[in-house]
Parts: sequence; C-alpha cells; structure tokens
Amino acid sequence: MADFFKILMFVSGFQSPISSQIFTMKLSFHATFPYHFASYYKMSSIMTGERFHFGHLFRRVSLGFLSRRPQERPSQLVHRLFFLLSQEKLYLSPHFSLDSLALRLNVAPSLLSKALRETIEQDFLELINYYRVQEAKKILANPNNIEICLENISSHLGYLSHSNFLKTFYQHTLLTPDEYRQQMNLVCGPLDS
Repeated sequence: MADFFKILMFVSGFQSPISSQIFTMKLSFHATFPYHFASYYKMSSIMTGERFHFGHLFRRVSLGFLSRRPQERPSQLVHRLFFLLSQEKLYLSPHFSLDSLALRLNVAPSLLSKALRETIEQDFLELINYYRVQEAKKILANPNNIEICLENISSHLGYLSHSNFLKTFYQHTLLTPDEYRQQMNLVCGPLDS
C-alpha cells in the first residue's frame, strides 16, 4: 500500500514533507480503501494547501483494489444491482456508466459485466435501456402527463439524443412513444371524463 502512495506522489509531483508523511501512512484497511482515500485527500489538501489532480489515476488503481476483494456469486451481485437501480434510479442520469455503477457496488466493471451476462444474459446497455423504457412507459401511460413533450421525457430519462430514445423505445415495445401514449389513453379513457 505504501508503494502505491510513493508512486502516486511521484506521478503527481509532491515533494513537501507534510504531503510525504500523509501519503506514506501505513493503511490498515484494504477493501474500504476507495472510501477512506477521500478523507486523506481532503486532510492533505487542508494541511499543505496543495490541490491534487489525479482522479483518473486513483480511479484506475482503486478499481484494481476492488477486483481483489472476496468474490460474491454473480446472482448476489445482480440482486444488489437491481436493488440499487430500483431504489436510486441511477439510470436516469445521462452520464451513468458501467464504471460508475461498478464503483457504487464496490466491484470491478469486468466482474459486473460478467455477472450480468451470466445471470440475466444481457449487457449493461441493454439493462439500462430496459429500465429507461419501463420508466418511459409509466410516464406515457399516466393521463396527467399528456402535455409533456417527448423531448422532455427523453432528457428526463437520461438520453442525450432524442432519436436514440425513439429508437430504443421502438425496439422494446414495437410502438413509437406517441403510439404507446395513444394506446394507453384509449385503454384508460380520455382525459376529459
């Protein structure tokens, strides 16, 4: 662990004695390293007045530590994933990625991707699109949302491109969002009842 900090100091160019002492501390934790690192980062920033810019390096190294933790069964990992997605609706963020989700679940992205393929036979993008389309169907089926335009719905769902939303929605439902909305309006009855 101390070697990691020495490499980190070399890459980021820190030479001050205080930074050196902070970053070469013997750490007694391993699996929770990514969570505790932020505290040391803030503490060293305050003490030395230095700002560190090595997020990409830390992310890569921390994911390496995550892949060394004891393995859980793929079905357990996917269960935790479903719980997280249903509770926090992370898929609504336009910048949601496999890496960010893996970091939230404290696993390496490759392990998460492998667990998805083995357990539900879908990749990350297919799963996220499924959740987004289900959310779109709820919005479109609600008669109170009849005035909301599709562009607003697609951006709310995390799509950066409206055409990508239309294409994905059609692939999952074989209907355009407008057709789905009309079909749901006929089933539920008109808004002016």
